Amino acid sequence: IVEENIQINSDKSNNFNLEKDNNFANSILSKTQGWIGDKPTSQDNSHPLTCNCENCCHQDHSGGTVIDHGDHFHYIDSDGAELAVLNSLNETISFNEGGNPQTVQTASLAVPQLSSNPNATAKIFLDFDGSTISGTRWNSRFNDNLDIVTPAYSNDSNTTEFSSTEIKNITEIWQRVAEDFAPFNVDVTTIDPNNFNANQGLRVVIGGSNSWYSSGAGGVAYVGSWRWSGDTPVFVFENNLNNGNPKLIAEATSHEIGHALGLYHQARYDANGNQTQSYHTGDNGWAPLMGVGYYQDLTTWSNGKNSYSMVQDDMSIIASASNGFGYRVDDYGNNQADAYVISSNNFNIEGLIQHHTDDIDVFKLTTAGGQASFQVDVADIGANLDAILELWHENQQLAISNPQRDSSNKLILNAQLDTFLNAGTYYLHVKSNGEYGRVGTYTLSGNIDEPEVITPQIVIGDITVTEDSQYATFKVSLDQASNQTVSVDYNTVNGTALAGSDYIATQGTLTFNPGETQQQIQIQIIDDTVEESDENFLLEFSNIQNANFSGLVTSNDAGGLSSNLGIVKITNDDQQPKKPQSIIGEIGRINTLDHTLQTIELENTYANPVVFTTVSFEGGQPAIVRIADITSDSFSVQLQEPSNLDGWHLREELTYFVAEAGTWTLEDGTLIEIGQLSTAAHSRGQWANIDYEIGFNNTPVVLTQVQTWNNDEFITTRQRQGNADGVKIALQKQEDAVNTVYQDELIGYFAISSGTGTWNGYTYEAFNTGTIVDHQATKIGFNTKFADNPQILGSIASYNGGDPVVMRYDNISNTGVNILAQEDTTADKETWHVKEDI
Repeated sequence: IVEENIQINSDKSNNFNLEKDNNFANSILSKTQGWIGDKPTSQDNSHPLTCNCENCCHQDHSGGTVIDHGDHFHYIDSDGAELAVLNSLNETISFNEGGNPQTVQTASLAVPQLSSNPNATAKIFLDFDGSTISGTRWNSRFNDNLDIVTPAYSNDSNTTEFSSTEIKNITEIWQRVAEDFAPFNVDVTTIDPNNFNANQGLRVVIGGSNSWYSSGAGGVAYVGSWRWSGDTPVFVFENNLNNGNPKLIAEATSHEIGHALGLYHQARYDANGNQTQSYHTGDNGWAPLMGVGYYQDLTTWSNGKNSYSMVQDDMSIIASASNGFGYRVDDYGNNQADAYVISSNNFNIEGLIQHHTDDIDVFKLTTAGGQASFQVDVADIGANLDAILELWHENQQLAISNPQRDSSNKLILNAQLDTFLNAGTYYLHVKSNGEYGRVGTYTLSGNIDEPEVITPQIVIGDITVTEDSQYATFKVSLDQASNQTVSVDYNTVNGTALAGSDYIATQGTLTFNPGETQQQIQIQIIDDTVEESDENFLLEFSNIQNANFSGLVTSNDAGGLSSNLGIVKITNDDQQPKKPQSIIGEIGRINTLDHTLQTIELENTYANPVVFTTVSFEGGQPAIVRIADITSDSFSVQLQEPSNLDGWHLREELTYFVAEAGTWTLEDGTLIEIGQLSTAAHSRGQWANIDYEIGFNNTPVVLTQVQTWNNDEFITTRQRQGNADGVKIALQKQEDAVNTVYQDELIGYFAISSGTGTWNGYTYEAFNTGTIVDHQATKIGFNTKFADNPQILGSIASYNGGDPVVMRYDNISNTGVNILAQEDTTADKETWHVKEDI
């Protein structure tokens, strides 16, 4: 005893009594063991280690200040740096005898290479394989400037290699600490970042004992040391934590990191504001990470009074600008407009809730109905998120608000919903239960058992009759019997043939009872003696119930109409006109193209037909047109989605152009070349060359289209380096297959001189947009004002962006159209694309 100072010498035994003088109330201080819980009431108090408080200062042997707060100690360096120490769980406190450093060997087996957020620049390094710390404040203040040597983490006496149990424990420690820091843009890692500059990296030394520190600490840290330059680590002492128990090690690790990031201890206060615990020990299975969480199953960051009686918002301080890393970017949208679309009836999605009130992850799903089960599972080890799962209707009405939970769990953190869904669109909301700190990672899984419903195709073909026929009879059939009643409305629509003079207008509803597959519709034909050309009118179908429609309009001769149509062609029996000569091709449009294969019958017969198509943008999912079975008078076509989607697609409008291969000169002198090239050339390899047979004066407008179906994947064409002599072309698969092996495909090309003109009485315009079209809809104006909405064909004509992309269009009018370049999402969810020429 030296006046007011307690001198602690290194040669004292583990158990000792230090009698204070009258300035310190003559109390007896017996420091024999660490403890957890409320302050002991006996005068012979047991003391865990230090925290941040301001009472009863004594100088210790290191030249700093020991603060006796009655139930623990706090240490302040002689130059003012604050030190925070977490309690030990051992029965006695071992002091260093003589101060000589130990010699240890580094573990020979590799630590598992683990990273929670590898793209983050801020790193928290969990150092398990032994370390030597030199030149830090720890060395100068506590170890006479000698090296601080820590052996590798070990649960046995062997510190030269890791046992399978130790590897498992290391992984569990990392999982628990990573979960505590999951909301933040920082990487908890076992990989040495070799960068411990201010706000860049922190080393957590895990292993050995606290012999150099001369106190029974479970862990020790300098407050705010994250913001210091140089490698000033925090320490976690396995020997004082039940021989390296992974739960206890993880609690001490997150606690000490919290100090390094600027946090003080969370304390407990009574209703009158009196501090009753300087280390908050928690209640009912929960404790604050910055209190004492050894004995509680759930420990989280907290927002409460610290040991200085100041309100401390742990997460805001960790994410503050002074620490330099903030929160992670929100992974999923918080509302219906930004919802992530689930495209499968069976799914598993990983996510993160960062904030207990502001973060709601919203997922959209569309189903035909059925029994559904949805589950949110929080982290298997060290979970902090208390998850709520809600199901909402598309009209933003809550469907289910009471999650069903497994009552066998002591801490009920997962959430589950089981319900029957009617057909429609729904939204799943994943969020925290709203309590502070109840945040973290989760996995959302679901299964919808949709009942098998037979949805047949309504099939109808075009028919041809003569004027002297009394009736035009449409045979309407289902491709398979349905177990539901199928109905469809129909009505006639004028084409070149007019109701009242060429036929009798007809409308009605056609019904197929369950099991029926055949029906017919009769329309009366009016005969006349007027010499006239062949005429046609349409039978339009609408309001289809419990079926799809596969009958397709195969030309646009009926005044530009296209829908769910059948065509009646009335041939004139008075005198047949001469057929037009030198037919180059034909153009048509249908608006019922979906994911089912459909056959389009052509008006003319071709020796070597080449097909070009463009599809609208009604369904938001990526899709391309696949062509198959091209014959002299027909071809088959369907929409194909990338393989990461369910393959089902809404009906789209399709414009097609079929032409005879060859070189042509139109009546206005415009040059056209139509041809084909078989190639496996792809955009990441050698491109194929197309050399034009005719000499264009300038670079022509070029369309390209895959004509065959030899590659299963979503595939399209790309162009580059086009000029008056030729163009380079290549195949391009969906993003996750772009570098795989390609099978030969037949690519058709259509080159036409740019400008406007007439073709068999039709006005046309051919041009390049220039490099202005990206992933957002771009309004393209026509130079020609068409009398009606024109039909449009287009191709991507540049290779500015390497990701696969196709052209889509919508909002076409007689003055312009919106077009966009659409990527697929097989490799990532990002669909941003640089500007391309179309």
